[in-house]
Amino acid sequence: MLSMSKYPTTYSRVSAKAIVRDGAGRVLLCKENSPNWNLPGGGIEHTEQPLQGLQRELAEELGFSFEADQATLVGARTFFVEEKDIYMLWLVYELHLTPTITLGPEVTEAAFIDTTQFKDSQKRGEQLIYWATQTDRW
Repeated sequence: MLSMSKYPTTYSRVSAKAIVRDGAGRVLLCKENSPNWNLPGGGIEHTEQPLQGLQRELAEELGFSFEADQATLVGARTFFVEEKDIYMLWLVYELHLTPTITLGPEVTEAAFIDTTQFKDSQKRGEQLIYWATQTDRW
């Protein structure tokens, strides 16, 4: 019998992402086994709250920790990733700290970057970084 579920069959992923700025206003970005820059953070596990997931991801990726009162939720955005055929929900937090960074095993590079350079980018990831860090369109 044909299933007539009201739920979509497309996969969805919820991620917690961090905006960490240096004194010049540049944003901490990283590359994880990819040539593309990304906001640090990643997928939230089923048993985690968003901040717990972000704490775990930043410890794994960049070797630093933070307390919940150092994070402010600044936005959420859902988007479709065609090449992976999934929907993503980013929960984006601004972190108020100056981290000491130690690259995790999957991170090949991390740097504070002026994200205004992504304003006219045609790359979806760079567009999302720009929107998250330079606009109030969340």
